[in-house]
Amino acid sequence: MNPFNLPKESFNARRDILLSSLESVITETSNYIYNDYPNLEKLEQAESFCTHELMEAPTARADHLEKVSIFPWVEAVHELDSCLTVIFQGNYKNAFDSLRRALELVVAGSFFVLDSTESEKAKKWMHSVSDNGTPNFKRALSALKRQLRSMTKIMTSYGQTFY
Repeated sequence: MNPFNLPKESFNARRDILLSSLESVITETSNYIYNDYPNLEKLEQAESFCTHELMEAPTARADHLEKVSIFPWVEAVHELDSCLTVIFQGNYKNAFDSLRRALELVVAGSFFVLDSTESEKAKKWMHSVSDNGTPNFKRALSALKRQLRSMTKIMTSYGQTFY
């Protein structure tokens, strides 16, 4: 692309500049991921988890669906897909933003489907009608950690492993 031969219209000039660099950014990113990225297998597993297992999580129990439906998980999958897309476009700051939103949605959604969380509180959060409906991230993680420990003890007592 010749920078001295751009269209006079600013949006057309912007389009030409972006198009000329986009292909090389996507190619370089793809080459890095497949040739140099040390955690390619983990990345592929994470992508598979997000597109398959994550969507099955809320349907495991009807009472969980009653609390928040599939909202947090659908939105998290969209955010994770967006994260991967903007990585290929070279927009790493936006990728981190999408990843953060996805993690927050999964943690908050998981927090609200815990047996101890009232259904109304979960619904208020989902519809954003509560002043302080979203749980503090640290508090939500602590509650999930306690629940995971409890489930691990139960599974271990039956001689099974819980991941």
